[in-house]
Amino acid sequence: MEQPGSVVFSEEGLAIVQARLETLRVDLGASVALLLDAAGQLLTDCGWHGDFDINVFLALLGNEMSAANVVAHLLRDEAAFDLHYHEGEKYEMYTVRISDRIFLTMIFERRAGASGRVGLVWLTLRRAITELRTLLNRAMVKPGSVERQEIQGAISDALDEALNRIEDDLLLSKPAPDSSCQVSDKTPTRPANAPAPSSPPPADSGDSNRVLSYKEARARGLINMDDQEEK
Repeated sequence: MEQPGSVVFSEEGLAIVQARLETLRVDLGASVALLLDAAGQLLTDCGWHGDFDINVFLALLGNEMSAANVVAHLLRDEAAFDLHYHEGEKYEMYTVRISDRIFLTMIFERRAGASGRVGLVWLTLRRAITELRTLLNRAMVKPGSVERQEIQGAISDALDEALNRIEDDLLLSKPAPDSSCQVSDKTPTRPANAPAPSSPPPADSGDSNRVLSYKEARARGLINMDDQEEK
């Protein structure tokens, strides 16, 4: 049983697989051919996807194909040819298991007079699967190979560069501190020709409970002579 993991193709190998899928799609008259992994992730495709959410469709299809893998291993038939067929009002769908990790789905639009092609599609796909298995095995980059390490290194470098750009953009977009709001920790100096600040009058050092004399009261303005004369 193959171990789960990401499927990586070489550029040249993937181009050959895509060309074979397109030929197969045109020969059968399908709207689209989709190559997906067991998790429902799209590996490559050709043709028109249709007017439905392709991501949700592939996720559900991946769950169904995982069950097909279990059946194949239970029967101990690794080279089993599993064909899953769906017929609806607008579309016909054929899905075949190429390996534990790769599946092929072909979608046809329903048209008048197009019935009775199930046998033709089944026979054509059965013949094509053997060739596709060989092409995919050649195109797949094996884990631990030099090419796989180079691809992983290129992906890591691209991610690092993207993260660095994000950090630089955040630093550039951060507003500079307002210099007008800065508080200086230096004591302000007084110009040489400026008058010295006035000091508060000295507090009365005498006893606040002492009785003042008549002269002291007049000197402090506590007794108004005009008021006394009017009386």
